[in-house]
Amino acid sequence: MRTILRLIKLYGPYRNWIVLGILVSFLSVLANVTLMAVSGWFITAMGLAGVAGVSMNYFTPAAMIRACAIIRTGGRYAERLVTHDATLRFLSHLRRRVYECMEIHPISETGKYRSGDWLSRLGGDIDRLERFYIGFVVPAVTALAACLVFVAYLFFHHVMLALFVGSLLLFSGLLFPLLMLRQTREPEETEVQKMTALRTELVGCLQGMGELLVYDTENSYGARQEKIEADLIKAQKRINRFSVMSNAVVEASSYSALWGTLLIAIPLVTTDAIMPADLALLALFSLVVFEAVLPLPVAFRSLSAVEMSAKRIFDVLDYKPLEEPHKTKYEPELERCSFQFKDVCFSYDRGPVLKAVSFDIKSGEKVAVIGPTGAGKSSLINLITGLWPLDEGAIILNDKRLADYAGEDIRRHFSVVPQRPHVFSTTIRQNLLIAEPEADEKMLEEVCDKAGLLSFIKSLPDGFDHYVGESGLQLSGGQTRRLAIARALLKKAPCLVLDEPGEGLDARTEHDVMARILSFVEECTLLLVTHSLVGLPEMDRIVVLEEGRVSHQGTHEALLKSAAYYRGLYELV
Repeated sequence: MRTILRLIKLYGPYRNWIVLGILVSFLSVLANVTLMAVSGWFITAMGLAGVAGVSMNYFTPAAMIRACAIIRTGGRYAERLVTHDATLRFLSHLRRRVYECMEIHPISETGKYRSGDWLSRLGGDIDRLERFYIGFVVPAVTALAACLVFVAYLFFHHVMLALFVGSLLLFSGLLFPLLMLRQTREPEETEVQKMTALRTELVGCLQGMGELLVYDTENSYGARQEKIEADLIKAQKRINRFSVMSNAVVEASSYSALWGTLLIAIPLVTTDAIMPADLALLALFSLVVFEAVLPLPVAFRSLSAVEMSAKRIFDVLDYKPLEEPHKTKYEPELERCSFQFKDVCFSYDRGPVLKAVSFDIKSGEKVAVIGPTGAGKSSLINLITGLWPLDEGAIILNDKRLADYAGEDIRRHFSVVPQRPHVFSTTIRQNLLIAEPEADEKMLEEVCDKAGLLSFIKSLPDGFDHYVGESGLQLSGGQTRRLAIARALLKKAPCLVLDEPGEGLDARTEHDVMARILSFVEECTLLLVTHSLVGLPEMDRIVVLEEGRVSHQGTHEALLKSAAYYRGLYELV
């Protein structure tokens, strides 16, 4: 219930649209019931007047019937227009908020969720919330207001009519829907879980389709999806059975109201307590008032799915980002970049990664960090760029504590080639312009030449406008790596950070690319994180990480003499 109340609060900025939608829906239901009841009364009264040979005023009821028909038709159109407009405005705002919250999750947090799960939250879960206003709030409030008016009108004619029809409305509009809510909670929640699992599996399979085909394991993944689909269909069948049952109950209640009204009203006609023409009015009125409660069983049934999706959305919205200044205390010095690690400690859930790491890099210095897999090399990059929080220690950027900088100002100092660079599903040009939107053709050619990619681009019919496919599917691993290097060079940040830049490149190309990069960034600070030996002799200093600690640091020649791990790498070549 707390989740539903919180969801209601989210609709606060759209309260005027919400009230208007409910009002229009109420008028539409009222017009439809009045139309049916007055039509029955008018036909009966005209017949009785004809038999009696008397005249009657038929202009007023005819005008009322026409007005109700117009209000009903226009009201239903206006209801859909207003309620859907309010819902789409709300969903658009909510989707943007969820995306913004997803964006501020650090890499360590977003990695806990599969991409298909993020997609399901941003798409399926938010879309499911449209059921709350359109599918629950509007029908429920409309039904409550309309039923009070209808029962009051019947009470005006006779208390027994009000009690009888009111009891049936209470059963079919509240008691039975609450029973439905209890019975359908499990299958509704199962449907949400299976839909999420199915999206997650499909996204994973599509992303890894090449590997699945190579290893001939696509059938096993297909079997997993079929199992999820079977469970989903089973849950949906249970939900549909309850839906059919709910419609049957409301229909049975409406016809019971019709016959019950006749049984109560006919004796009242014979005693002149009710006028003969009013008999048809009351019978049709009692039949059609159940239009107000017809959506309620389905509305209550969907609450479980809405609540579960809302919890998943609030799980994202409730994320508390790292406490960092909204504005850097000092003016960022983007013409230089020096930083120091002072007793830096960092841990994952599985245990410590960095243990009291201390070293410094001066502005314009070229430093390499090497070490075995798992030594914590890549973690250093996420720490200096402010993506992950420190456990202990401090990082000093340009003589100021990293904690005193806003996140965006931290990252303005660095241009990073990550270990697994992402290539967007667009052209080569657009992938490059992410780093510098104002770059011209000459600048693009320059950085691509330094990355060893220009000759390949010129061989393409569309050149820089070549479409690279989903996640760069039309590029080789080496071309993707070189595209990421070119993008990083285009940013022209004071510090270039390369995380395994030779990954996916053959030895000759790796030597050529590193030579080009070193000539391009002569004035920049360079941090090279690698397990390769290419380019290390040209580094001003090399830091060796072993088991999360700095075991040695020095020049290439000095480490060959003093560091057994470093010397062992060269002996293996």
